[in-house]
Amino acid sequence: MAAALQGLDFSGYMDPLIQAARSELQNKTAYARVWLEPFHDELRAVGKHYDWLPFELLLVMHSLYVASLFRRTEYTRFWPALFWVSFIAAFGSGSLVNICFHDYPAWLRSDAILLTYAVCWYLVLFSPGDVVFKVYSMLPIRAACKLATTLLKARNVANSVHRAVQVFGPSQIVAPLFFGVLGGCGGTYLTDMASYILGIKKPIEFLEPSWATRSVFLSAAFYLFAVHWYAILPQDVATTIGVSVLAAQSLGAELTGWPLDFTAPFEYMFHSLSGIPVASIWKDGGHQPSGKAVFEARKKKVM
Repeated sequence: MAAALQGLDFSGYMDPLIQAARSELQNKTAYARVWLEPFHDELRAVGKHYDWLPFELLLVMHSLYVASLFRRTEYTRFWPALFWVSFIAAFGSGSLVNICFHDYPAWLRSDAILLTYAVCWYLVLFSPGDVVFKVYSMLPIRAACKLATTLLKARNVANSVHRAVQVFGPSQIVAPLFFGVLGGCGGTYLTDMASYILGIKKPIEFLEPSWATRSVFLSAAFYLFAVHWYAILPQDVATTIGVSVLAAQSLGAELTGWPLDFTAPFEYMFHSLSGIPVASIWKDGGHQPSGKAVFEARKKKVM
């Protein structure tokens, strides 16, 4: 069956249909392109402000934030697993995308990435008197570090989508969305696999998609359709918008303590319209049914 499918060329059937749909949609979105064009310069100015932050500073803040997520976990009994699993959580997404495109992970091309993370990991988890973590736990510092992680992730999602379009062509849908999600959540998926192998019970993101997966999927879809399908926005402007939205959510959620999950209504509508049941939620070592009650509970938290 697989051999027979490999022999078929579906592109000959699908490409003309996709091209026709794209042309029709581009004509209908011409008004949006014209309306948004005066805002391009302002949005590019915002993007330049993000570029002012040196990568080295973002790296340190990102490393501190990810390392802090692994305090008081079952990994603490095995420090090698604690280090490498947390490192995978921090840099696994970009590494997976690079490997898929036959490129080396960034941390193999630059010693600074692994060494910086190792120092931050030690200071957050094992510094004398826990002084570093106490300083990190101050709200402004913690919020800034989480924001740095969000900026790096959002950029990685955008770059992964654009990279997939360059390799597979602008008419493809699956590959750009796949690599966009992988570029944003690949580290989380690898961490879940490690937890499963080590027998550590925790929610598995791939089985129970949360804000992490839904937000990067919507971001990837936005980059794909706004830039490469409908040509509504230039690439740099679309990236600035996507990064800004995720950054605003990250900062707002950290400062208010509310989830601010704007993807929850999309999830609720999807399951309501499709009839597909919501994935069960891990609790107390087992699974409990969920559905509309989960959405209502999230709503109460936000309100």
